[in-house]
Amino acid sequence: NSECDFCNHEAEMVQQNIEQLKDIQVVFISYEAIEKIKTFATKFKLLHHDNIYYLSDSKITFATTFDVKSMPCLVLYDKDNNLIEKIKGQVKIETVLEKFHQ
Repeated sequence: NSECDFCNHEAEMVQQNIEQLKDIQVVFISYEAIEKIKTFATKFKLLHHDNIYYLSDSKITFATTFDVKSMPCLVLYDKDNNLIEKIKGQVKIETVLEKFHQ
């Protein structure tokens, strides 16, 4: 959500650590309109990276499907699509990277 302070902080964290995340696919999911998502991505200079994607959840099904009750929420999967962990709330980038390298 582009108006969520925590979500903005997470996006800033991604931008500041983009090199460390280069081998990790990042998908930002929002129920907002595509133009708002694009403005958000542009604001954080995250629009032109091959590993970063944006999804407009226009049917608002993500939260129900993935049991998300707060923002931000990170749902981490390994390369074989196995759930690593779901992290609710803010988290440090070191913690996220550690989960992928276990």
